[in-house]
Amino acid sequence: MTGAAEPRVVITESALEELGDYVQRQRRSEVLVVMDRNTEQAAGRAVVDLLRKRRLVVRELVFPQQSGLHADRVSVDVVQIGRA
Repeated sequence: MTGAAEPRVVITESALEELGDYVQRQRRSEVLVVMDRNTEQAAGRAVVDLLRKRRLVVRELVFPQQSGLHADRVSVDVVQIGRA
């Protein structure tokens, strides 16, 4: 996966559906979904399922922690390795 898309924040009841549309407009065929266990339970699984229904290749990187996760150098490195 190469090339970063323009960051976008969407807060709406249809955000999941808009995510699928957005990814397809970016002409992506593969995505990496990064989440912790809380996010996985709240919406992460729904995001993965929605993207797979749109025939995208979805790779998942799930941090095992449910608390205490920070966007520190170690966590960022884990995500960078997951993108490779």
